[in-house]
Amino acid sequence: MKCLRQWMYSLSAFASHLRRAPANFLLNMLALAMTLTLPFCGVTLIENLKPVTAQLEVHAEISVFIKQSVSREVASTLAPSIRDAFSNVGQKVSVTFVPREKALEVLKSKTGLSEAIAALGGNPLPDAYLVRLENELKPDETARIEQAAEQLKRLPNVDKVQLDFLWIKRLATLMHVLNMVLIFLASTLGIVVVAVAFNTIRLQMMSHLDEIALLRLVGATDGFIRRPFHYMGAILGFGAGCIALLIATLALFPLNVALADLAALYALDLHLSPLSFTTSAMLLGVSAILGWLGAALSVRRNLGRID
Repeated sequence: MKCLRQWMYSLSAFASHLRRAPANFLLNMLALAMTLTLPFCGVTLIENLKPVTAQLEVHAEISVFIKQSVSREVASTLAPSIRDAFSNVGQKVSVTFVPREKALEVLKSKTGLSEAIAALGGNPLPDAYLVRLENELKPDETARIEQAAEQLKRLPNVDKVQLDFLWIKRLATLMHVLNMVLIFLASTLGIVVVAVAFNTIRLQMMSHLDEIALLRLVGATDGFIRRPFHYMGAILGFGAGCIALLIATLALFPLNVALADLAALYALDLHLSPLSFTTSAMLLGVSAILGWLGAALSVRRNLGRID
């Protein structure tokens, strides 16, 4: 019961402090919101890109071209060696032999270059194998496939090995870079949030020196005096987070309109969605903690000076 009374008094004291200078408090909250908007937008972008990269699990294809000097009989016997190379890295594959005649027919039908190819007077294409992974390839598995490709390149009758999924690896690397940039940005701006909360609470304490002195005289503990300012810092951070989250969500509407125009040119479905409830709650919790931390540091430092 005593704890409940102290808690209620702390809330009423916080409300009293806020009523005396609401404009300053709201302006500081808005400043923090502008600081938090950039990392909130970054998290929104990353969260929307994650499902896209997760869907990039494709049945990767590897083309193994045989030297043209190798006879058809020898070329058609390389399938077991190709399977062994992928088996060594834990991948099951299906191997299809593609004779040079069939490859030429496919090239003519798909490219519309039949006249140009006919002018060559012969078939420039080699025999080849088309290797398909039986399991879907994820971005973090590309290194093992590259290892198998290096083994194939060392086979005496293989001329070239072409990987058709390196763009997945590039995208995974780009996502990693974006995550690192977001972490650095969030850490830097988090320090700014703590600094602003620190200064806001310091000004609030300076404007309530008489009240703090009176509480000292009647025997109030440090924890009792600090609690309203801690609440103020936490609410400052939480409110700033709410405003930043609202700005990041509203920014999606014009951005989705622009993406729709871009997607129409490439027949794609591009759409950015707001953050999930769980992610939003986590970001608001972090914002409140940063505000509380700035307030706690400010009270700890300035209460000693008041004493």
